[in-house]
Amino acid sequence: MIALLLCLVNQETTAQVLPPLADTLQQKMKRYQQLRPATLLFAHFDKIVYTNNENVWFTAYLLNCNTYADHHTLSVSLVSDMDRTVVLHEKFVMANGVGFGNLLLPDSIAPGNYTFTVYTNRLINRNPEAVFHQPVTIKSGAVPPFKAILFLKDTLVNRLNKPRQVVLSVTGADYMPVADATVKYKLAGKDTSIINGKAKTDRAGQYLINMPPGKSMLKVLIQDKKASQYMYLSLPDKNEIAQVKFYPESGHLINNVPSKVGWEATTPDGQPLKVTGVLYENGNALDTLYTDSYGMGRFLLYARPEHVYTLKLKGIRQRDTSYQLPKALSSGISLTARNPLASDTLEVQVRSSERGRYFINVHNFTQLYSCTPVKVDILHPLRVKVPLNEMPRGLAEVTVTDSAGHPMAERVFFSHFDQPNPLIFQTNKITFSTREKVNLKVRLDAKMIAPLQGFVSVACVQDNRIELKKVQDIESYFYLKSGTGTLPLKEKYMGSNPQDKAYLENVLLIKGWRKYTWQDMLNVKVTDTASMQGSLVLSGKLTKYDKPLKKAATVVLARDSSSIIFSTNDIGHFDLSFEQLLTMQDKKVRFITQTKDNYYVHIADPYLSVNKTLAHSLKMQSYEPSVSTLNSESFAIKGLERAIQLKEVTVVAKRDNSFFGATNKCGDYVCAFKILNCPNHVNAQHTLPVIGAVYTFNGMRTVYNGCSAESNGQTNTIHGIYLAKQFYGSDYAVANPTEPEYNSTIFWRHLVKINKEKETEMSFYTSDITGKFRIVIQGVAGDGVVYGESFINVKKP
Repeated sequence: MIALLLCLVNQETTAQVLPPLADTLQQKMKRYQQLRPATLLFAHFDKIVYTNNENVWFTAYLLNCNTYADHHTLSVSLVSDMDRTVVLHEKFVMANGVGFGNLLLPDSIAPGNYTFTVYTNRLINRNPEAVFHQPVTIKSGAVPPFKAILFLKDTLVNRLNKPRQVVLSVTGADYMPVADATVKYKLAGKDTSIINGKAKTDRAGQYLINMPPGKSMLKVLIQDKKASQYMYLSLPDKNEIAQVKFYPESGHLINNVPSKVGWEATTPDGQPLKVTGVLYENGNALDTLYTDSYGMGRFLLYARPEHVYTLKLKGIRQRDTSYQLPKALSSGISLTARNPLASDTLEVQVRSSERGRYFINVHNFTQLYSCTPVKVDILHPLRVKVPLNEMPRGLAEVTVTDSAGHPMAERVFFSHFDQPNPLIFQTNKITFSTREKVNLKVRLDAKMIAPLQGFVSVACVQDNRIELKKVQDIESYFYLKSGTGTLPLKEKYMGSNPQDKAYLENVLLIKGWRKYTWQDMLNVKVTDTASMQGSLVLSGKLTKYDKPLKKAATVVLARDSSSIIFSTNDIGHFDLSFEQLLTMQDKKVRFITQTKDNYYVHIADPYLSVNKTLAHSLKMQSYEPSVSTLNSESFAIKGLERAIQLKEVTVVAKRDNSFFGATNKCGDYVCAFKILNCPNHVNAQHTLPVIGAVYTFNGMRTVYNGCSAESNGQTNTIHGIYLAKQFYGSDYAVANPTEPEYNSTIFWRHLVKINKEKETEMSFYTSDITGKFRIVIQGVAGDGVVYGESFINVKKP
C-alpha cells in the first residue's frame, strides 16, 4: 500500500489559463444546449392515490429555463397505462415559470393505473421543450353489489409456448353466481397492439379469457344492471431470462489496468433482482459476486489480454444464466472517481496503458468548469483534485479527452452532495384531534448564505394516499433522476446514511448520465442549432355549408362576462391568442357567428394531437407484482379512507331559489362556507348564487353579477386556458356540519413565498379521517430547489 501511494502523482487544479481546447468545447456545449435545452418541468401533485369525484391539485415548476416568458400555457392530461388513451385534458395559465390548478376526476374514469402528462406550449423541433410524467392510481370509492375474481387457470403452462387461460368469476352480495353479466376486456403486452373482446358470464357466473403468447396484461370491465367494476391483472412471466449488464467505470475494460465494474440484474420488464453469481476467467472461477436488493453491485477486475470473462448466476432455473463481460481494449485510459459523492473538491485517479498527454474536463454539459492538461505514463497513476467552488449542485461529469476533444474515458459524479437542506418547518404539535386547527410555520435557514427567498407548494394529505412506488419529489428529480432516468425503487434517494450513499454510488456507476452524451455534443454543427422553435397555437375556421368563405366575416368570442369581436381572413381562418382564451376554471369559451344559419366555427386544438403522441410514447412501468389471482376489492378505497362521493339528488324548486346540489346554467353554485364555485365542497349542500350577493372567490370577496349563458346565432364552445381556483379547506370555526367529512387532502397551497428573515405561517383543519397525515413542502429557492416532509397524527377526541 505504501509503495502504491508513493507512485501516485498528485495534482490540484487551481485558477488557470484555459487551453484553446476549452474554448472549443464551451462553444460546442453552447450549441448543444440550443439544440437540446436543459429546461426541466416538475409538477407537485397533492397525492398519488385518488378516487372518482376527487380533486387533483398540482403546481408545476419550470427549472433550468432562460425563456420563462415563452412558456405561458400548461397542458395537463391523464393517460391510461393500459391502452395509452387520453381520458382527461385541460390547459392552465403558466407565468414566470410556475403553473397551477386542479382537475376533478369524473365517474367515467375507471379504477387503475394512470399517468399525468404535463408540458407547456413551447416547442423545440416540433416537440414540447419540457415534459413531466407523474404516475397515479385511481381507485373506486363506491361499494359495488357484486364481487369479481380473476385467476390463472393453469399456473404451470409455459406462456412462451401456449396461450394461457384466465377465469373471471362474479358473485353477488349473497355469494350466488351472477349470470349474464356483461364482460368487456382488453389484452395487452410489450407491443402496442391491443386485443378487445366482449362476452357474458355463464350460469356459474364465470367466463374464460384466452391470453395469447406475448400478452400478459388484462383489463376487464364487468357490468351487471347499473353497477360496474374494472379490474386489471398482470400475469407472471416465470420463464423469461434475467437481464444482466456490465458497466466498467471508465466506459471500457482495458488490458493490464485494474477497473471498477458495476453490474445490474433485472427482470425483462426492468424490476431489480437480488442474485448471486460466479465470475469466471477462461472457465476458471475467479470471484463470487452479489447484487443488492436494488439489483446493483460492483467488483474490481484486472483484465488480461486474450482472456474471456463470464458471469454465471446461481440458484436460478433458467436455460441460459451465463453472461459474457465486454472485451477489454488493448490500450486506453482508466478513470476512477475516488469520491463520486463530492463535497467541494473532486478527486479522480487516471491510469493509462501507454504514455500520453490528455485533458481532464469537468462539466455538466451546459458549462465547462475545468479543462486541465495532464501527462500520464504507464507506471505512475495520476491523482487529480478539482475544486468545485463554481459548480452548482447536482450531476456532473469528468471526461478525459485527447487534444482534439475526443473522449477517452468518462465518469459521472455528484457535485456538492452534502449541501444542507435550507428548508425549515414545523407544526405547533404532532398529534391532533379530528376537526382541530393545525398551525404550520415555514422559513429558509438563516444560517446559510443562500438562498434568500423561494416559492413552494404545500400539501397535507392522508399518508396512505402516497404510494412509494410512484411518488416523486422535486429534489431527487432535479438533481438526480432527470439525468439518470428510471431508478430502482427507494424511499429516500438523497439520504446521507452509509446505506443511502452506497446506493447512490452504485447508481452513478451503473446508470450514468443518460440525458446527454459527449459524442453527440462534439458532433453538433452550427447549422444544427438553427432549431425550429415555436409554440402551440389554437386556430379556427369559419365555414358556410362546410365550405371555405369567399370573404372575411366576424366572429364573437365570449368568455366569462366579456366578449371580443374579431374578423377572419378571406377564407374564414383565424388564430387565437393566449390572452383571448383565458377564462375562469370550468367556464367555456364560446364562439358566436351572429349570422344566418349554415355558418359554423371549427376549432383546431394542436394540444390534442400532442397529447396522443406523448401518450403513445410513454414507457409504462410495472408497479404491481405479477400475480395469478386478483380480487376486485383491491381496486376500492376501504372504510373511512373512502372519500365523500357525489350522491344522486332530486332538484326541487323552492320560493327562496334554494336547491340541494343545484347549479345555474353557467355551472355556478355556493357551498356551505359561502364560497363561489368551491372545488372542495361540490358534494356538500350548496345553493344557487344570488345576483348582487357577496361571496368568497379565489380568496377575495366578490359581488356576483349573474349568469349570461344565453346567446343568439350559431355557437361553438371549447375549454379555454384556465385561471386556477384556490383550495378551500374546511373552516370549522365558520361552519361545522354534522355530516362526516372524509377529506384525504386537508390542505393545499400554491406558490407560498418563504424567506430567511421571517417565518411564513399557515393554518388548516384536520378532517374526520384519523391516522397518519403527511405534510410535503417543495418548490424553488435561489438557483436550486427545496424539499421537505413531516408527519402529524389525527385521532378522535
